[in-house]
Amino acid sequence: MGILCWLPDINRFVESLTTCLKPGGVFYLMNGHPFIDMFAYDKEGKQLVLQLPYFHRSEPEECVCRTSYTNKTHKLKSDKTYQWTHDVSSILTAVTKNGLELLSFKEYPFGFYQKFPNMVQNE
Repeated sequence: MGILCWLPDINRFVESLTTCLKPGGVFYLMNGHPFIDMFAYDKEGKQLVLQLPYFHRSEPEECVCRTSYTNKTHKLKSDKTYQWTHDVSSILTAVTKNGLELLSFKEYPFGFYQKFPNMVQNE
């Protein structure tokens, strides 16, 4: 699942994770590619435009969301969220720096949720 956007410090997260894993334990992470997070629709909602940098910044991005990204009918209690982006090299460095063994790294030509309204589900 995509959890990294809610975490301000990926290294601290992985460091904490290592204290929770048993020897030989496995942590599986499936996260959206950070490249897609750079884009948003323009004010008219017609074109995707470059909005955010690719590389991690210490200050979060304030997002206004009225519904959950996993269920558009579920209203959120607060319409503001704060999110951080983590570039791929930061994620992989945090994993290896904290002594975890990277067994696999895969990228896919699809997303695991509907990021933009014009995305369609495919089999």
